[in-house]
Parts: sequence; C-alpha cells; structure tokens
Amino acid sequence: MKRVLVIRLSAMGDVAMTVPVIEQVLEMNPGVQLDFLTRKKFGALFPNHDRLHLIFPDLQDRHKGLFGLWRLFKAIRGNNYTAVADLHSVLRSQTLGFFFRVHSVPIVRLNKGRAEKNKLTRKKNKVRTPLLSTHQRYADVFQQIGLDVKWVDSKPIESNPKGQNRVGLAPFAAHREKMWPLEKSMQLIDALLQSFSGEVYLFGGGPKEKQSLSQLAKKSDRIVSVANESLENQVAILRTLRVMISMDSANMHLASNAGIPVISIWGATHPFTGFLGHGQSIDNCIQREDLDCRPCSVFGNKSCWRGDWACLDIPVAQVVQKVVPFISD
Repeated sequence: MKRVLVIRLSAMGDVAMTVPVIEQVLEMNPGVQLDFLTRKKFGALFPNHDRLHLIFPDLQDRHKGLFGLWRLFKAIRGNNYTAVADLHSVLRSQTLGFFFRVHSVPIVRLNKGRAEKNKLTRKKNKVRTPLLSTHQRYADVFQQIGLDVKWVDSKPIESNPKGQNRVGLAPFAAHREKMWPLEKSMQLIDALLQSFSGEVYLFGGGPKEKQSLSQLAKKSDRIVSVANESLENQVAILRTLRVMISMDSANMHLASNAGIPVISIWGATHPFTGFLGHGQSIDNCIQREDLDCRPCSVFGNKSCWRGDWACLDIPVAQVVQKVVPFISD
C-alpha cells in the first residue's frame, strides 16, 4: 500500500478545507494510506477512516525550530512514505519537505496562486475574475503525486433535511476588515427571533469572543452560546442547524463540511479568491459590489485603505432576507 504524508498545520479554516478533498482521495484511491500532519486541536475536523492517520507534532517544544523539525523527520521517516503532499507551503513545511527530498521522497507543494491573487487585490487595475478554489488547489497536489482525484466543486448545498428549528451565527473573524460590526450582529439576532420561533446558536473561538457571546446569550433563552463547547461538540451541533450565518471565517468551512447552507458576509475579502466554503452558493454571499476597493486583501489582514470600512456597511435586513427561506416554519 502506498503511504503519503500530507502536511497542513494551520489555520483552522484552511485545515477544514482539506477535509472534503482528503475524503475524495481516500475514496478514489483504495490502495493509499494518508498520514496527515497537523495540530492536535484540529483533530476533530477529520473523519474516522482506517486509512487516515493523524500525526500531531509538538511545535511549541520538541519539534520547534530547525532541530525540532529534524527530530520530527527522524521520528516519522520510518513510515516509508512514497510521496509528501505539502498543502501548506510555508517555511516549516518546506523545511520538513526538504529533509524528505534529500532522502529521495518526492515532494509536491501547494500552488497558492500568488500572482493572480495579487492582481485581484491590488489597489488599481484589479482583475476581478474567479480564481481556482482552494479545494481544487489541494486536489491538484494529489493529482501531481499521481493519485486519482477528479475534484469538481459540488452542487450548492440548498438545505439541511435533518435541520432543527435552529440558526447558527458566527459573528467573529480573525481580522476586523472581514468582521461585521458586533452591533449589526446584535440587531440581526433580534430580527431573527422575531422572524421565527426557533433558537439562535452562537459560535466563536477566542477568550474575548466567548465572553461576548456569553453576554449575548443572556438576552434571551432562545439564544445559545456554544463557544465553550469542544470543537467536536461544536461540529456535532452544526449538523443540527437549518442554516449558518458566518463571516469569511473558519466557521463557514466547518458548517460547509457538515452539509449546512451558509449565508456568508464578506468585507475586505472576496469569494473570488477561492476561499468559499465547499458546496456553498455564491448567491448566498452578501457583499458590497459597488466598491472599487474590494477586495483589498486575500485574508483580510490589511488595514482599510479608505479608513471607513465601507465594505462592511451591509444592512441587517439584507441578511434577514437571505435567511428567511431557510427558517420558514
């Protein structure tokens, strides 16, 4: 049996985007085992599969730095890998890949498409055209290794037949430039509670986010914060939703992998960069199409050129209008 080492260490959304591709690789290549190198906290994102083995490095201590990566290489080189799929292509993964290459193990690295993304996000003369999805870029790596992968961005998820009378809301994102003002999210919650008889489930990650969501949940017994739940439990709860409302964030991808339709709100970033959730429809992406400055970055990690965050001036009513078809009793 062929054995392939797959590397994607962070971030959560990017790791989550590998999951549907990994599932297809395993399905189409019954003679292949995948060893996936990632952070332990992301382990709950992956399905249980007898040919998928997760490896959790200790990047804060034992496997930190150059000598730590050499130690990691020595620990796993005995697995006799036939190839390495570097789905991260950063200094750390490139260094580890170099060690394997020196020992005659072929390496294929992710093509991030930096040139075309720069054309899409530059300040002037933007080339606004949809780029390859990140899922497709991941699939291309496996194809170059020689595995069978026929990735096609799937038919959009239209509904969740098992969904309960619940709406999910993930109001936070890693960067301000792609996060709707919290006041807007509060207004949205009030509007949703008036629009249907169910519950609103709040999702988030960091300590400050958890505190904010806990405060929001105190406003009504129909608001539930699951931010303090384990990632595994959050994923399980996601599967019970009718629809998720999310920024361009990891929660969009978690919901997508759970088969939940997502109403996504986009500020400085744009679905054209290739980071739309798997199976999600661009028709459910809410964004300002009238601003020449958008998108101004791929990840939302650059300060607003205008200084007014106009891209996030999106009416609450516009979001509610998109959500209502999914929650009609």
